[in-house]
Amino acid sequence: MKTIQDILNSDGYSVPRLEDPEKLKDRLQEIESLQLTSGKSITFPLHLAGGGEHYRFYFLKILQGKKYQNAFEWCAGHGIIGFELLTSNICETLTFSDCYDKSTECCLKSAEELNLKDKVTAYTSDNIGSILFEHKFDLVVGNPPNSSGIDRSHINKYFTSDTQFEDLVHFLRINADYDYSSHKEFFDNIHKFITPTADILITAQMSAKNWMQNLALGSDLELINIIDMPPDPSLKIFHFIPN
Repeated sequence: MKTIQDILNSDGYSVPRLEDPEKLKDRLQEIESLQLTSGKSITFPLHLAGGGEHYRFYFLKILQGKKYQNAFEWCAGHGIIGFELLTSNICETLTFSDCYDKSTECCLKSAEELNLKDKVTAYTSDNIGSILFEHKFDLVVGNPPNSSGIDRSHINKYFTSDTQFEDLVHFLRINADYDYSSHKEFFDNIHKFITPTADILITAQMSAKNWMQNLALGSDLELINIIDMPPDPSLKIFHFIPN
């Protein structure tokens, strides 16, 4: 599996621009605090934000009134979707995974500040198949990167220091999954870690419907619903269950 470092050192790919580079430099230094619907708050570096701070409300709406034992947030970032589920008593325990150690550190720090340390576990990995999870999950949520590439022009021109480069790499990782390799790895392995009655809710572009459905079929999952997330007409929540 190619890493972001491999991609940044390679040639021959073209992808959409992410956002204004000058604004991006400022964003990497900012700290954000967001209030959960429970009234509690979490604090995180803004470069960990990948949209979950907005999409969390749609996950809550879909899952309102349901109860799960063990929830798993894939591509967790700052973990706000998972923390909303846990503090709303939708799940009893919560496990995070992310490819970036600062993400999992942030999730564990928030768990401690929320007095939820005994209910939260976090793993740093870009391959869930290699994780020795403590239990199986009856709920899986995820807001993975929804682009398949990176705009190389943002890198050498605007970022020079090692610290900036490390944070930029993760920012780009949030926004892009090169060749959708992380998605493929997720669908190849998630069936090993879920209960027979699990719900799997993953954000994706509507244009990826057929591709996502084919990946899910290979993992013995069935796509049962696609939920809108207005005002973005293209981004949806895909709801899968085991076959």
